[in-house]
Amino acid sequence: MPVSRSTVPPCLRRPGTGAPVGGGAVRGHFLALQHRGWLPQPDPGVRKEFDLFANLRPVFSLPGDYSRAGIDMLIVRENSEGLYSGREHREGDTAIAERVITRLGSERIVRVACEEAMQRATLHGKPPVLTIVHKANVLKLTDGLFRECA
Repeated sequence: MPVSRSTVPPCLRRPGTGAPVGGGAVRGHFLALQHRGWLPQPDPGVRKEFDLFANLRPVFSLPGDYSRAGIDMLIVRENSEGLYSGREHREGDTAIAERVITRLGSERIVRVACEEAMQRATLHGKPPVLTIVHKANVLKLTDGLFRECA
């Protein structure tokens, strides 16, 4: 069964945000040829320029035997902090990346996740469901701050 506009969830049909005032933008994945084929190439400059901090990844079942039925969720990832901060250095033969988490960044991604959960619940006529994923058991300070904000 082919995928049509009516079978694609509304969250995939609405236009994106982050375009400059008075302008518009369509943002998809940038691809780069790497040694093992075409792989998604993140573009931190575009994310930073337009403050595109929320990475919304819908996951849903497609019609057909090849897809597990009943899957319909949205993964909301923070896209500008953590290892995306770009803070790294070398100490001899060791490369070190710093993971940066702020209260402001945590609060605004939690806000987006809550808003999206409420919109999806209204759309589907079901109670909202929100699951927070963290590694505060290992990353006590950075994910601990995120968990405090959530």
